[in-house]
Amino acid sequence: MERRGSAVEEYLKNIAEEEERRIFYVLGRRETGGIPAAQIKTALQNAMMKGAGIFREGATAAEALSEVVKLMGALRQVNINDASRVYNMELREVIELDGMLHAAYAVLLGAYFRTESRGAHYRLDHPRRDDKNWLRHTLVYRIGESYSVVYQPVRVERWPPEARQL
Repeated sequence: MERRGSAVEEYLKNIAEEEERRIFYVLGRRETGGIPAAQIKTALQNAMMKGAGIFREGATAAEALSEVVKLMGALRQVNINDASRVYNMELREVIELDGMLHAAYAVLLGAYFRTESRGAHYRLDHPRRDDKNWLRHTLVYRIGESYSVVYQPVRVERWPPEARQL
């Protein structure tokens, strides 16, 4: 009879090996040219300012989502000059940028689907607060290469929600 934990250990080992292959794949490429990671990061910052800033619209969030998808593709074109596996700052930057792109996509999905204004986030195309439909948490899950947006109700325990008065 096999140990209970061995299936879990094997699963975790496979995930770790897959992640190592994904990360070090970039080091094996020796193409000329490519896109600098800094260029992708700047484009990401601009897309987030347009699509997920304090003042936003559905159309600009949709444009930013499209831009982030393009940047995810562009990240595959980044070349790293340093091929070492130890203290490789270029590789670290690319790994961090990959995480930033996925986090940005999740934020933009929430910004796009939430059709109301709440707190410090103002939708120019939906200027009113809507507790009836939007008093809920937005959760974005990434499963493989797909994203899922789900909502959970807010538990009001102490103070009922109300619009801020100036």
